[in-house]
Amino acid sequence: MIFNLSITMLLQCALIFLAIRLIYVTGRHISWIYIAIAFSLVAAWYAISLVSLISGRDITPFGPPGQLATILATAFTALVLLLVQPVFSSMNRTEKALRESEKKYRDLYDNAPDMYYSLDKDRIIIDCNKTTARMLGYAREKIVGTPITDFMTVESKGLFETTFKELNEAKIYMNLEREFVRKDGVVFPVILNVFGEFDQLGKLIKTKTIARDITQRKAMEEKLRCLSVTDELTGLLNRRGFFTLADQQLKIADRNERSVFFLFADLDDLKVINDTYGHREGDLALFSTANILKEIFRDSDIIARVGGDEFAVLMTDCGDKDFEEVVMERIKEQIYLHNREELYRHILSISVGIVYYDHEEPCSIYDLVAKADALMFEHKKKKNAK
Repeated sequence: MIFNLSITMLLQCALIFLAIRLIYVTGRHISWIYIAIAFSLVAAWYAISLVSLISGRDITPFGPPGQLATILATAFTALVLLLVQPVFSSMNRTEKALRESEKKYRDLYDNAPDMYYSLDKDRIIIDCNKTTARMLGYAREKIVGTPITDFMTVESKGLFETTFKELNEAKIYMNLEREFVRKDGVVFPVILNVFGEFDQLGKLIKTKTIARDITQRKAMEEKLRCLSVTDELTGLLNRRGFFTLADQQLKIADRNERSVFFLFADLDDLKVINDTYGHREGDLALFSTANILKEIFRDSDIIARVGGDEFAVLMTDCGDKDFEEVVMERIKEQIYLHNREELYRHILSISVGIVYYDHEEPCSIYDLVAKADALMFEHKKKKNAK
């Protein structure tokens, strides 16, 4: 009996060792079932053996065959553990790979350059990445559970409500321009791509959105727009910009019955300045002329360089027709002050033609240019004749 007991103890210890090792390798709680089986067998066998020793009688079930059956059951359990261990190890490796893959996905999601967030059917944010939190300036915990419209400008809120209602039909919206407001109050534009998820009945469950900050793109677009209507040398409007804005102002003047004056100016002897002192000095003369016009006229007036040495100004709400004489006096004064300076080698001279726009006899901006150009030419001839 002592021999059988020793053999059984060794087998049970091996079984327990294998079960514990299985837990350590796989991390699976199901291994506890095998430990329970092992301890049950150990407890049963030791109880029978203890009673046998105390009573002096062998009460092992079925005698030696019972002992053998117990040993074989223990061995079979150990064999089962050995066989299933590779299966659990493989499952553990698969689960570990899935966890690593999920972690990589979450890292990409959280650290993406764009804002990713999801909304439920009530427009509440249910998830967002770290980029969303960083760009809005709030902790992620403060964002999740909050309506997305709380982070939008008033105008974008209205547009969003309309878009969200239509999403059931469209299923997806691409390249929507909206504006978000950061925690510090800074507004920034974004492009939204919205994807809806629907149940089997076609009802909206939630939406997933990718939002890209387009602040730099907008700034570049504005810069390009300004370049397209701005004279690079003087910073004034160019010909294209002037005629676009001037035409709008004339229409407004007609509608509101406002008085308008148009000035056409020519920098005298620009070619002589270029030939005598070089083009750098000629550019300086043009720049000085632009500054004189900006000094004389208001910010609300439209000032432009419309040609190589030609400038134009459209003035609104200027009072009566005597305003022409006031303008001419201001130009003469500013040119006199400029020519007194010893910083320049050139002598600045400007020929000017000013016409009054009568809203009761409307005409195009091109007609005003033609009339003012004729007056400017007469002014130039009178100066040359002196």
